[in-house]
Amino acid sequence: VFFRKSPHPDPRTPLPAAREPGWKMTVPLVILALFSLGGGFLPVSYLLGAHAHSDSHLSFLPFLSLALAAAGFLAAVLRLWNLSDFPLHLTNDEAALGYNAYSILKTGRDEYGEFLPMIFKSFGDWKPGLYIYLAVPSVAIFGLNEFATRLPSALSCVAAVWLIYLVVRQLLVENKKSVFQEKMAFLSAFFLAVSPWHIQFSRGSWEVNLS
Repeated sequence: VFFRKSPHPDPRTPLPAAREPGWKMTVPLVILALFSLGGGFLPVSYLLGAHAHSDSHLSFLPFLSLALAAAGFLAAVLRLWNLSDFPLHLTNDEAALGYNAYSILKTGRDEYGEFLPMIFKSFGDWKPGLYIYLAVPSVAIFGLNEFATRLPSALSCVAAVWLIYLVVRQLLVENKKSVFQEKMAFLSAFFLAVSPWHIQFSRGSWEVNLS
């Protein structure tokens, strides 16, 4: 049992049995992430590159879209597969985030009885509320377990692969070599997708990942 008892909900009521999601739940999430990322890359690339379309640029776009979709798929697999099992157990902070999300879902109050707080007292470290509120839907769907608690962090880090592509592309917007611009943006997204540091932190419940 990873979660502390609380008067909200009633501590005499046992926690619900965790519904451990296996591959039947994880694979659709990976596919969803793939289509949401891959499907958005091509139109975004055309829209943002409208100022500098050349024949070489246009011929490069289909390959770029496929490469970005592959990077998005790889990022999703590395961050979502066996998310409930690795890391091996919840940290104290992860448990507090998950339980407060469960308490908000059931009562609208945190573990101390505060109604919809912006900052959660938790262990006295006053956690920002954004992660907890974003975890409420996943806890509602998958139950109170490691997977549901970590899912918002993992999904935000998959989205970060797309965002880093857009950021680097915008930073190089003044560069007249549009193909070079696209390649540098893609390489930045790819290296983030396979970065061991980013993968490690994306598989845990860290509020900073939402930023």
